[in-house]
Amino acid sequence: MYYFTFGSDGCGQLFAGGWVRINAATLAEAQKKFIARYGQQAWRHEHCLNYAFDYPADHFAATGMLEEGNLGKFEHDYID
Repeated sequence: MYYFTFGSDGCGQLFAGGWVRINAATLAEAQKKFIARYGQQAWRHEHCLNYAFDYPADHFAATGMLEEGNLGKFEHDYID
């Protein structure tokens, strides 16, 4: 499981705050699923995906965002 987080308003990312949870065994698989779901919107520019940070589930749990949110937002989407 991976979590892709988003920055504040004005960052130009898909969402302002919060995260997308992705069921994947590796980061590469999670990124492929993110691209499949969001198409062209998945890309900030040619070599950069349109999210702030990625976390495997155990690292994400340690951030406290599951309880407190990320910039006041929580999960926007789940990709299986």
